[in-house]
Amino acid sequence: GPGALAVTALTAVAQALTGYLPLWITLASASAVICPSLYAWFSGSLYTLGLGAMMLSMSVTLRLDDFGRVLREGKRSVALGMLAHLVIKAPLALALGRAFRLSSDALTGLVLLAAAPAAQAASVAALLARADVALCVTVTTLLNLTSFVLTPLLTKVFAGGAQVAVDAVGMSLTTGQVVLVPLVLGFLFNRTFPAARAKVAAISPAFAAVIATLFAGSGTALIAPIIRESVGLEAFVTLTACVAAFHALCSGAAFAFGRAARMPAPEARVLALQGGMQSSSLAFLLARRHFPSQALASAPPAVSVTVMLVWGMSLATGMAWWDQRA
Repeated sequence: GPGALAVTALTAVAQALTGYLPLWITLASASAVICPSLYAWFSGSLYTLGLGAMMLSMSVTLRLDDFGRVLREGKRSVALGMLAHLVIKAPLALALGRAFRLSSDALTGLVLLAAAPAAQAASVAALLARADVALCVTVTTLLNLTSFVLTPLLTKVFAGGAQVAVDAVGMSLTTGQVVLVPLVLGFLFNRTFPAARAKVAAISPAFAAVIATLFAGSGTALIAPIIRESVGLEAFVTLTACVAAFHALCSGAAFAFGRAARMPAPEARVLALQGGMQSSSLAFLLARRHFPSQALASAPPAVSVTVMLVWGMSLATGMAWWDQRA
């Protein structure tokens, strides 16, 4: 009947939105460079609201039971996932920023990017890569839940050397507002309306994909004029190379960390995907809100929105291809 046809059509659209996400992200970024005004409307409070909605779309698909199982059976793996985030990313960002001779502002932005929690898209990538999805969702959610403490703390420790004032309390409040509140609301929705969970879960990845594409366009549109007027193409290419190197090296280092700790390959893959996939949109929001006088602090997160998703989804596809080949 018409109802079944509508469901089939919606599923096909959802699969196209999520399956080709790197393509939509790249197209949005390219169009934002050519015509920044296309995305001018998606900024300020709308951007903040969008980030909260993205977190909510992920959290409504989760139940506390999902975490209970992983935390009961895989405490060590969860701890290693959290530890990899803490010990690898921010020090590596600081080292790379100095190696690429980034300006003080851009270095702050790169460290802020490294201090942000793993992106929700890492769970989609884990599914594609045939990695341990439950572990990925658990560690990603825990990193997001603790980000209101960890993100300002890591930024303060590693970006403090760049002679910048880091408003740790302000960043904690912003992160709590756009991450913690939607996660709690999502859990409450699941407990109150358990029957609606499957329907919402079917469309939430597509909803998140649309918002992620808008983030890429909006972030690029905001920094494109700054790059054209005050940075120049050469510095932009250097910054993009630095951000790409950061994501790739984080993935490699996290995978090596997992294997050295004798994690099985599907679990070490989770570390590799989370290592290379940061919540760029959260870092961008924090940079815009808490480093307003440093125009280039938002440039690394803005560049990362595109680079991170293209890298993460390509890595996941490569892992799936490797399995088929074996």
